[in-house]
Formats: sequence, structure tokens, C-alpha cells
Amino acid sequence: MHCQIAVEFLAMTTIAAPKDWWVPSPLYTTPKAQADYEAGEEYSYLQFVGLKGNGMLSLIDLPKLGLNFDIPVFLVQGAEDLVTVPEVAKRYFDNIVAPQKVYVLLADTGHDPNAAMLEAQYKILKEQIAPLTK
Repeated sequence: MHCQIAVEFLAMTTIAAPKDWWVPSPLYTTPKAQADYEAGEEYSYLQFVGLKGNGMLSLIDLPKLGLNFDIPVFLVQGAEDLVTVPEVAKRYFDNIVAPQKVYVLLADTGHDPNAAMLEAQYKILKEQIAPLTK
């Protein structure tokens, strides 16, 4: 139910990936497989986020994991991401020390990939990362 509320919110605020990106094998299209998948999604969401924001996500201390990088850092962030919320990601990004860093905030994008996210990632790879390899 909690995960379903987030899914419904994201359906209203983001542009979803094309349906043909997520075509499951027939083995996973049975009613039982679908029910198992939805139960797993709910369980995962509750473990990660928690009923009151007290899931394992609340225990992650990004600065403690590291702020200094010897390589460029490129962060592509969905503006509607409910898991990695933009405010937290940007605050962490702002404190990173790296030879080069780029933060890209994508409108109409959540945590899951969509066309805008793939386009932004490809653009970064082509225009900013590829030249670093020459």
C-alpha cells in the first residue's frame, strides 16, 4: 500500500519509461508472479524507507562514506525522486571534492529511468566522459 501510493504519485508527476522497456518473460506474467512482485516491492520499500522514514535509508550517512574523489563525479538526479530526494543528493554533491563534478536535475523524472534520464546519461558520456579518455 505504501509503495502503491508512491507509484501513483510518480505516475502523476513524472514521465514514465516506455512500456516496451519493461516486458517481462511470460513466466513472470501470471497472477501469482505479479502478486509476488508487488509484495516484494512493498516489502523492499518498507525496509528501505520505513513507515515513518525510519527505514535503512535513514541510517545512511553519505558524507561518512566519502566526500573526496580522485575521479570526476557526474550525478543525474530526478526532480521527483522519492527515494533519493533531490535536496539530500544536492547537499551531498555540493560537499564532494573532485577534479570535475556535474549535477544534472531532470524535470518529470523520478528514481526509475525514463527517456530523459537515459538521454542525460548518454550526453554526459559522449560530451564529458569520452573526451577524458583521449
